[in-house]
Amino acid sequence: MPNDLADVYRVAMSGYQAAIIQEQGAFQQAQLSGDQNEMVRASQSLAALRSQANEYQAMAREQASSLNSVAPRNKFGLSEREVEVAHASVVDRKDMPSMTDEQKEESYFRAKQRLQRMRATGEYRQTTEQTG
Repeated sequence: MPNDLADVYRVAMSGYQAAIIQEQGAFQQAQLSGDQNEMVRASQSLAALRSQANEYQAMAREQASSLNSVAPRNKFGLSEREVEVAHASVVDRKDMPSMTDEQKEESYFRAKQRLQRMRATGEYRQTTEQTG
């Protein structure tokens, strides 16, 4: 029985994934037997399941965002955790000029904006394989 939001999300997405696999099987069987009505039903069910799973992912992201909303501590509006990640994500190398913490934060901020824009336009779709 799920007892926290991450568990609820994993269980729900697992259910969607199982239902999608089941409908894919139904579609393939209908295709093999030439049952066009069943192919239509299964394809419509697949579309609905995929749409519901995508909407569920969006809701989970919104929920996670609201839980992580901490007052920004810098001019880029990054949370404390994002600042930590930004600072740790760029390792100084001898063959490249060093970056200040502010430059690292700006780089993180720009990458975050680019990812948000790509998600909004459909250029990047987060899948269950990427989220675990």
